[in-house]
Amino acid sequence: MRMTVSQHFPFTHGLPMYRRAAWLRLVSGVFLPMLLLGAVACAPSRQDNGAGRNQNAKPPIVRVETSDGTVEFELLLSASPNSASTAAAEVLEGVYDGQSFYQVVPGMFATLGSADPTLALLPGTNQLDPPQEPLDRGMVALGWVGNPQRLTHRLIFVLSRLDPALDKNFQVFGRVTAGLDVLDRATPQTTVFRASVGLSKPTFRIRTAKGNIIIEMIPDIAPRTVDRITTLVCQGFYNNLTFHRVETVLIQGGDPIGDGSGGSGQTIPAELSNYRFLRGVVGMARQASDLDSADSQFFITKDTVRQFDGAYTVFGKVISGMDVVDLITAGDVMQDVSLQSDLEGRNCTTTTLPPTTTPPP
Repeated sequence: MRMTVSQHFPFTHGLPMYRRAAWLRLVSGVFLPMLLLGAVACAPSRQDNGAGRNQNAKPPIVRVETSDGTVEFELLLSASPNSASTAAAEVLEGVYDGQSFYQVVPGMFATLGSADPTLALLPGTNQLDPPQEPLDRGMVALGWVGNPQRLTHRLIFVLSRLDPALDKNFQVFGRVTAGLDVLDRATPQTTVFRASVGLSKPTFRIRTAKGNIIIEMIPDIAPRTVDRITTLVCQGFYNNLTFHRVETVLIQGGDPIGDGSGGSGQTIPAELSNYRFLRGVVGMARQASDLDSADSQFFITKDTVRQFDGAYTVFGKVISGMDVVDLITAGDVMQDVSLQSDLEGRNCTTTTLPPTTTPPP
């Protein structure tokens, strides 16, 4: 029997339009699409702290940890760059963390995403990819409401070959690489504990009451600092600490005492470079005038600060959430700080640094 959209995809009807600032912030900008399309970035240049591209890079992998097991799927960047970037942005924002499967038709598809209509839509998408991949078993697509131009953040995991007539109506952007058996036994009670995406560099997310700040670390220029910060993040050290210092040009946090005098008790040798302190750059604060006195405190620049160039260790840059950085006030809490695994498999279970292959800028 021919399957129709109305029969098997009832979520495509009747939901109101809702604008989500978090998605607009991530996807309408250039940072995340450039990051994903670059896949494995080269070291930044002195002039613009930019990133190059590696055409032979591994595809980013999304890892979805559920109550029934783990599902992994690769992003099809060459076939569906805009859809893949959209989905990756949603993962980084934490949209799927704590969600249950919205709709499951055994043997046909399992849909992940909120049942709340006010959280479903991704309005403003005007760069849809031309459909290329069929809705075969193991493919992953974005859902929509009313018509294919109104995408939602719901992910459709295809469990069997669906009606070919639907192929041109869905944005297929991923392919399951592990965990199809988990999807086969999924139910509406299956809950996602955490979703992460493997990006070109190790990345961590800071949740605050005002939104999320997503920071890409740069092990090429500060490997020891990145290794130490990763360890602290994985230990939960930063959870519930505050941004204790907020000035016109920067915000600073990471002090368990809360007045700028505390740390983890382990200092990090300085790793100075010529990476410039432009807006959105993340550097290590020092406990004293000693260059090697950095510990756990870090700062994010809100403007270019030339006097910091070459004087403080740069270990990261904000790739999403600078609008949140601008809203932070003294005392705002880092509610949760979590690591997103990178393409080399670095996560809170395996934290060994990949070898540095790119020289500092």
